[in-house]
Amino acid sequence: TEAAGTIVAITASISMGLAASIHNFEIVLVSFFVLEGCVGAFYSCAGLLRSYHLPEAHQGAIMNVFRLPLNVLVVIGTKLTEVVPSQEVVFAVI
Repeated sequence: TEAAGTIVAITASISMGLAASIHNFEIVLVSFFVLEGCVGAFYSCAGLLRSYHLPEAHQGAIMNVFRLPLNVLVVIGTKLTEVVPSQEVVFAVI
């Protein structure tokens, strides 16, 4: 499953690179379809890897620890859009 996750990540990267660099509508559309398929495959791989590596008794607590900082970043980014132009907010939060 680690190998499948790697293949999915590489395929998604190539697909997004094509969408960003080529200005042909049909190729961009197909590359976004491929990217969406990769996103779905990623969540399947991530769930399987999570079940392998995290004990079920602690799985919820471990996953929630990572959700808190993400939610804080979302709130900061949302509040920054009132003060800073939205193009700059993306780089300010990252």
